[in-house]
Amino acid sequence: EIMPSLVGSEMCIRDRGISGTVKIESEFVINKEGDIVNIISNSTNEKLSEEATRVINMLPRFKPALLNSVPVNVNYKLPITFKIVD
Repeated sequence: EIMPSLVGSEMCIRDRGISGTVKIESEFVINKEGDIVNIISNSTNEKLSEEATRVINMLPRFKPALLNSVPVNVNYKLPITFKIVD
């Protein structure tokens, strides 16, 4: 029995022995212009880190943080939960 997969894709996460719920924490900076930069996604699985980074890059531009009415960079942590079903 073979499950479907995307043509040209890497082996499915599920096929790598990962299943259930996996929570990772990603960190990034929202800069003075509201752009997301310096993304770090920490996971024991490289594919999950790559997917977290891909999703974060899809976020729209933010309104920048203000300190005394002046835009500033701010560090941001975002937990991401993957639910991998069999």
